[in-house]
Amino acid sequence: MSITPAPDPVLVVAGTPEAAQIVRELRAVGQQVTVCQREPDRLARPEGQICEDVAAVVAGTPLAAVIDAGHGFEAGQSLRIAEACGRRSLPYVRVLRPCWTAQAGDIWHAVDSIAQAVQALPAGARVLANTGRASIPEFKRFAGDRVFLRQLEQHDIAPPWPFLTFQFGQAPFSVEDEMSLFKQLGLSGLICRNVGGAASASKLMAARALGLPVYMVRRPAPPPGVCVARGFADAVRWFEGLGRTCD
Repeated sequence: MSITPAPDPVLVVAGTPEAAQIVRELRAVGQQVTVCQREPDRLARPEGQICEDVAAVVAGTPLAAVIDAGHGFEAGQSLRIAEACGRRSLPYVRVLRPCWTAQAGDIWHAVDSIAQAVQALPAGARVLANTGRASIPEFKRFAGDRVFLRQLEQHDIAPPWPFLTFQFGQAPFSVEDEMSLFKQLGLSGLICRNVGGAASASKLMAARALGLPVYMVRRPAPPPGVCVARGFADAVRWFEGLGRTCD
Protein backbone atom coordinates (compact mmCIF):
# COMPACT_ATOMS: atom_id res chain seq x y z
CA MET A 1 0.00 0.00 0.00
CA SER A 2 1.44 3.37 -1.02
CA ILE A 3 -0.89 5.98 0.44
CA THR A 4 0.21 9.57 0.85
CA PRO A 5 -1.83 10.92 3.78
CA ALA A 6 -4.20 13.75 2.90
CA PRO A 7 -4.02 16.94 4.99
CA ASP A 8 -7.70 16.73 5.93
CA PRO A 9 -9.28 13.79 7.78
CA VAL A 10 -11.06 10.91 6.09
CA LEU A 11 -14.53 10.33 7.51
CA VAL A 12 -15.29 6.65 8.00
CA VAL A 13 -18.94 5.84 8.63
CA ALA A 14 -18.90 2.87 11.02
CA GLY A 15 -21.32 0.04 11.72
CA THR A 16 -19.61 -3.01 10.20
CA PRO A 17 -16.40 -5.00 10.79
CA GLU A 18 -15.03 -3.52 7.56
CA ALA A 19 -15.06 -0.06 9.14
CA ALA A 20 -12.60 -1.10 11.84
CA GLN A 21 -10.27 -2.65 9.26
CA ILE A 22 -10.35 0.48 7.12
CA VAL A 23 -9.61 2.72 10.10
CA ARG A 24 -6.65 0.55 11.14
CA GLU A 25 -5.19 0.53 7.63
CA LEU A 26 -5.46 4.30 7.17
CA ARG A 27 -4.17 5.22 10.60
CA ALA A 28 -1.23 2.85 10.11
CA VAL A 29 0.05 5.09 7.30
CA GLY A 30 -0.51 8.29 9.24
CA GLN A 31 -3.85 9.33 7.75
CA GLN A 32 -6.15 11.30 10.05
CA VAL A 33 -9.44 9.47 10.42
CA THR A 34 -12.72 10.60 11.93
CA VAL A 35 -15.13 7.82 12.81
CA CYS A 36 -18.84 8.57 12.86
CA GLN A 37 -21.73 6.27 13.74
CA ARG A 38 -25.43 6.65 14.48
CA GLU A 39 -25.40 4.69 17.73
CA PRO A 40 -22.88 3.04 20.08
CA ASP A 41 -21.43 -0.06 18.44
CA ARG A 42 -21.73 -3.10 20.70
CA LEU A 43 -18.85 -4.79 18.89
CA ALA A 44 -16.55 -1.72 19.02
CA ARG A 45 -15.89 -1.76 15.29
CA PRO A 46 -14.61 0.89 15.84
CA GLU A 47 -15.92 3.26 18.49
CA GLY A 48 -16.45 6.78 17.17
CA GLN A 49 -18.44 9.91 17.75
CA ILE A 50 -22.21 9.43 17.78
CA CYS A 51 -23.76 11.33 14.88
CA GLU A 52 -27.53 11.43 14.56
CA ASP A 53 -27.13 13.15 11.18
CA VAL A 54 -23.95 11.98 9.49
CA ALA A 55 -24.80 13.96 6.35
CA ALA A 56 -24.74 17.18 8.40
CA VAL A 57 -21.25 16.30 9.62
CA VAL A 58 -20.18 15.76 6.01
CA ALA A 59 -21.66 19.09 4.98
CA GLY A 60 -19.90 21.12 7.67
CA THR A 61 -16.50 19.48 8.19
CA PRO A 62 -13.23 19.82 6.24
CA LEU A 63 -12.67 16.32 4.82
CA ALA A 64 -10.48 14.60 2.25
CA ALA A 65 -13.00 11.85 1.48
CA VAL A 66 -15.87 9.82 2.93
CA ILE A 67 -15.74 6.03 3.23
CA ASP A 68 -19.23 4.80 4.05
CA ALA A 69 -18.84 1.44 5.79
CA GLY A 70 -22.16 1.68 7.62
CA HIS A 71 -24.64 -1.18 7.86
CA GLY A 72 -25.77 -2.49 4.49
CA PHE A 73 -29.41 -1.72 5.25
CA GLU A 74 -28.79 1.94 6.17
CA ALA A 75 -29.84 2.94 2.67
CA GLY A 76 -31.44 6.24 3.65
CA GLN A 77 -28.38 7.34 5.58
CA SER A 78 -26.09 6.41 2.69
CA LEU A 79 -28.19 8.34 0.19
CA ARG A 80 -28.09 11.48 2.34
CA ILE A 81 -24.33 11.19 2.83
CA ALA A 82 -23.72 10.62 -0.89
CA GLU A 83 -25.84 13.66 -1.75
CA ALA A 84 -23.94 15.80 0.78
CA CYS A 85 -20.66 14.63 -0.76
CA GLY A 86 -21.96 15.41 -4.25
CA ARG A 87 -22.78 18.97 -3.28
CA ARG A 88 -19.18 19.42 -2.11
CA SER A 89 -17.56 17.36 -4.90
CA LEU A 90 -16.14 15.25 -2.10
CA PRO A 91 -14.94 11.72 -2.96
CA TYR A 92 -17.36 9.11 -1.63
CA VAL A 93 -17.34 5.32 -1.65
CA ARG A 94 -19.97 2.90 -0.32
CA VAL A 95 -18.55 -0.28 1.20
CA LEU A 96 -20.84 -3.29 0.65
CA ARG A 97 -19.63 -6.84 1.02
CA PRO A 98 -21.06 -9.34 -1.51
CA CYS A 99 -24.54 -10.60 -0.62
CA TRP A 100 -25.15 -14.19 0.33
CA THR A 101 -26.33 -16.44 -2.46
CA ALA A 102 -28.41 -19.58 -2.07
CA GLN A 103 -26.51 -22.88 -2.08
CA ALA A 104 -27.63 -26.39 -2.89
CA GLY A 105 -30.11 -27.48 -0.25
CA ASP A 106 -31.16 -23.96 0.73
CA ILE A 107 -34.87 -23.11 0.86
CA TRP A 108 -34.92 -19.36 0.41
CA HIS A 109 -37.82 -17.02 -0.20
CA ALA A 110 -36.62 -13.62 -1.41
CA VAL A 111 -38.62 -10.68 -0.03
CA ASP A 112 -38.25 -6.92 -0.16
CA SER A 113 -39.00 -6.20 3.49
CA ILE A 114 -39.49 -7.82 6.87
CA ALA A 115 -43.19 -6.95 6.70
CA GLN A 116 -43.40 -8.85 3.40
CA ALA A 117 -41.69 -11.85 5.01
CA VAL A 118 -44.23 -11.74 7.85
CA GLN A 119 -47.09 -11.82 5.34
CA ALA A 120 -45.56 -14.83 3.57
CA LEU A 121 -45.27 -16.99 6.70
CA PRO A 122 -47.55 -20.02 7.03
CA ALA A 123 -50.03 -20.45 9.86
CA GLY A 124 -48.43 -21.45 13.15
CA ALA A 125 -45.00 -20.17 12.14
CA ARG A 126 -42.23 -20.09 14.74
CA VAL A 127 -39.35 -18.03 13.38
CA LEU A 128 -36.04 -16.65 14.52
CA ALA A 129 -35.35 -13.15 13.19
CA ASN A 130 -31.90 -11.58 12.99
CA THR A 131 -33.19 -8.16 12.01
CA GLY A 132 -32.41 -5.91 14.97
CA ARG A 133 -34.55 -4.17 17.55
CA ALA A 134 -35.38 -1.31 15.19
CA SER A 135 -37.29 -3.80 13.02
CA ILE A 136 -39.89 -4.58 15.71
CA PRO A 137 -42.70 -2.45 14.16
CA GLU A 138 -42.51 -4.53 10.97
CA PHE A 139 -43.73 -7.59 12.91
CA LYS A 140 -46.97 -5.91 13.96
CA ARG A 141 -49.15 -8.01 11.64
CA PHE A 142 -47.49 -11.33 12.52
CA ALA A 143 -50.22 -13.98 12.76
CA GLY A 144 -48.14 -17.05 13.55
CA ASP A 145 -47.16 -18.63 16.86
CA ARG A 146 -43.85 -17.03 17.87
CA VAL A 147 -41.13 -14.63 16.73
CA PHE A 148 -37.78 -15.01 18.47
CA LEU A 149 -35.90 -11.75 17.86
CA ARG A 150 -32.19 -12.24 18.40
CA GLN A 151 -30.46 -9.74 20.70
CA LEU A 152 -26.73 -9.70 21.32
CA GLU A 153 -26.96 -7.46 24.40
CA GLN A 154 -28.98 -8.23 27.51
CA HIS A 155 -31.72 -5.70 28.30
CA ASP A 156 -34.98 -5.40 30.22
CA ILE A 157 -37.18 -3.99 27.45
CA ALA A 158 -40.60 -5.63 27.37
CA PRO A 159 -41.73 -7.02 24.00
CA PRO A 160 -44.74 -5.07 22.69
CA TRP A 161 -46.76 -8.18 21.72
CA PRO A 162 -47.28 -11.61 23.32
CA PHE A 163 -45.96 -13.41 20.24
CA LEU A 164 -42.57 -11.66 20.41
CA THR A 165 -39.74 -13.08 22.52
CA PHE A 166 -36.24 -11.65 22.73
CA GLN A 167 -33.67 -14.39 22.18
CA PHE A 168 -30.43 -13.36 23.86
CA GLY A 169 -27.07 -14.77 22.82
CA GLN A 170 -23.47 -13.77 22.37
CA ALA A 171 -21.88 -14.00 18.92
CA PRO A 172 -20.16 -15.72 17.25
CA PHE A 173 -22.51 -18.67 16.90
CA SER A 174 -21.25 -21.99 15.57
CA VAL A 175 -23.31 -24.04 13.14
CA GLU A 176 -23.70 -26.73 15.80
CA ASP A 177 -24.92 -24.21 18.38
CA GLU A 178 -27.39 -22.75 15.90
CA MET A 179 -28.76 -26.18 15.00
CA SER A 180 -29.20 -27.02 18.68
CA LEU A 181 -30.97 -23.70 19.33
CA PHE A 182 -33.26 -24.04 16.32
CA LYS A 183 -34.35 -27.50 17.46
CA GLN A 184 -34.85 -26.31 21.04
CA LEU A 185 -37.06 -23.43 19.89
CA GLY A 186 -39.03 -25.64 17.51
CA LEU A 187 -38.44 -23.26 14.62
CA SER A 188 -40.27 -23.52 11.32
CA GLY A 189 -38.11 -20.89 9.59
CA LEU A 190 -35.83 -17.86 9.77
CA ILE A 191 -36.15 -14.22 8.72
CA CYS A 192 -32.81 -12.69 7.74
CA ARG A 193 -31.54 -9.57 6.04
CA ASN A 194 -29.01 -10.30 3.31
CA VAL A 195 -25.98 -8.58 4.82
CA GLY A 196 -23.46 -11.08 3.41
CA GLY A 197 -20.17 -12.05 5.02
CA ALA A 198 -18.89 -15.12 6.81
CA ALA A 199 -19.29 -13.89 10.38
CA SER A 200 -23.06 -14.45 10.59
CA ALA A 201 -23.52 -17.16 7.97
CA SER A 202 -23.68 -20.01 10.49
CA LYS A 203 -27.45 -19.57 10.89
CA LEU A 204 -27.88 -20.13 7.15
CA MET A 205 -25.79 -23.30 7.24
CA ALA A 206 -27.80 -24.54 10.21
CA ALA A 207 -31.08 -23.82 8.40
CA ARG A 208 -29.78 -25.68 5.34
CA ALA A 209 -28.84 -28.71 7.42
CA LEU A 210 -32.24 -28.78 9.12
CA GLY A 211 -34.25 -28.08 5.95
CA LEU A 212 -35.70 -24.85 7.34
CA PRO A 213 -36.92 -22.14 4.99
CA VAL A 214 -35.25 -18.74 5.14
CA TYR A 215 -37.16 -15.57 4.29
CA MET A 216 -34.30 -13.49 2.95
CA VAL A 217 -34.77 -9.73 2.79
CA ARG A 218 -33.01 -8.23 -0.22
CA ARG A 219 -30.40 -5.59 0.54
CA PRO A 220 -31.28 -2.07 -0.65
CA ALA A 221 -29.37 -0.71 -3.62
CA PRO A 222 -26.52 1.74 -2.99
CA PRO A 223 -26.99 5.42 -3.85
CA PRO A 224 -27.21 5.76 -7.64
CA GLY A 225 -23.99 6.39 -9.52
CA VAL A 226 -21.60 5.99 -6.60
CA CYS A 227 -18.45 3.90 -6.37
CA VAL A 228 -19.01 0.64 -4.47
CA ALA A 229 -16.14 -1.17 -2.73
CA ARG A 230 -16.60 -4.90 -2.11
CA GLY A 231 -14.68 -4.89 1.16
CA PHE A 232 -12.12 -3.05 3.24
CA ALA A 233 -9.23 -3.75 0.83
CA ASP A 234 -11.19 -2.33 -2.10
CA ALA A 235 -12.01 0.75 -0.03
CA VAL A 236 -8.38 1.32 0.90
CA ARG A 237 -7.32 0.93 -2.74
CA TRP A 238 -10.02 3.42 -3.70
CA PHE A 239 -8.62 5.97 -1.25
CA GLU A 240 -5.11 5.28 -2.51
CA GLY A 241 -6.30 6.81 -5.80
CA LEU A 242 -8.22 9.55 -3.92
CA GLY A 243 -11.46 8.42 -5.53
CA ARG A 244 -10.31 8.96 -9.09
CA THR A 245 -10.84 5.34 -10.11
CA CYS A 246 -13.58 2.83 -9.43
CA ASP A 247 -14.21 -0.62 -10.91
